[in-house]
Amino acid sequence: MKTRIVLIAAACVWLSIVRAPDASAYVVANALWYDTGADTLHGVVYTQKDWWDPTSGWEFNPSCECEYYYESWVTTLARLYHPSGSLQSQGLTSDPFVAGLEIHLGPPPAYGVWTQLGDHYAETAWWDNWGMFLFQDTAYLAGTGQQANAIKCGDERGNIIEEYRAGQVNLNPTCSDFASSGGTAHFTWSELNGGFQDGNPHNPWGIVRQGLKDGLEATRSNYNRGAIRLSSGYRCPHGNANVGGVQQSYHMHGRAGDMYSWDHTWTEQEFNLLRQAALNTGNTIELFNWTTYTDRHLHAAW
Repeated sequence: MKTRIVLIAAACVWLSIVRAPDASAYVVANALWYDTGADTLHGVVYTQKDWWDPTSGWEFNPSCECEYYYESWVTTLARLYHPSGSLQSQGLTSDPFVAGLEIHLGPPPAYGVWTQLGDHYAETAWWDNWGMFLFQDTAYLAGTGQQANAIKCGDERGNIIEEYRAGQVNLNPTCSDFASSGGTAHFTWSELNGGFQDGNPHNPWGIVRQGLKDGLEATRSNYNRGAIRLSSGYRCPHGNANVGGVQQSYHMHGRAGDMYSWDHTWTEQEFNLLRQAALNTGNTIELFNWTTYTDRHLHAAW
C-alpha cells in the first residue's frame, strides 16, 4: 500500500509541470504542387518552433520545490496519397526548431489529384535532478492538407500519354510529340488526326509525323487519278481499340493512313493502282494487300 501512495504522489508532481503548448509559438505548413514543364510533383510539410524559444533547460516546480531538466522539439508526420486513394509514401522527422519533409516525385507514377496530409506535434521530455527520465509529453498542434492535380503537359495530351502507358504501347510520347493543327496541301488536320468517329476522341490533339504527311502527298501525286479519301489517320490507344486496330498499330505512332479513291469505283484493280503509288514513294514501312481487310482499304505507313 505504501508503494502505491508513493507512485500516486510522483504522478501528481509530474502532472503539475506539464504545460499546454503556446500555439502562437509554432508555424505549420503544407504545400504540394505539380511542375508541368519538369513533369514533377513537389511537396513540403513542416513544423517550426520560434527560434528564440529554448530547446532545453531547467524549470523550477513549486509543488516539490525542485528543478526538472527538459528538452523540447517539434515533429512532423507527412503522408502522400496516390490519385487512387492508396498511400504512396510517408515520413516522420523531428528537430529542435524546424522539422520538415520534402518530396520530389517525377514523372509521377499516375496523373490526377494527389493529396498530401501532415500532422504536427510539439514534444517535451523531462528528467529529474538525478537524471532519471520521468515522462515525454506529446501535444498535437494541427493537421494540414494540400492537393495538386498532376496533369501531364497541362492539358488533354497528358491523358493520351496515360493511355499509351496503360495500354503498354511500344511508344512513349512526350508532350512535344503532339500538335493541334497542321494539315497538308490536300489533307486537312481533321483527316490526318482521326478519321473514324472514335479513332481519336481527344481532338484536336494528335500525333501526325512528317513522314505520314509527305507519304500521303507523294502517294496522291504518284496516283495521279484524283483525290484520295483518308478514312483513318492518327489514333490514340483508346480510339485504336475502339475501331479494332492491332495492339501496336502504326496509327498510334502517327505514321499510318487508311485510303480509298474519291473519284473511282473501289475495285481490286483501283486498289492496286493506289498501292503501287504508295510503294513508289520509296519509304513505306508497312503496306497491306487487298485481302487484308474486309472493307479492302489501303493501309500504308511511313
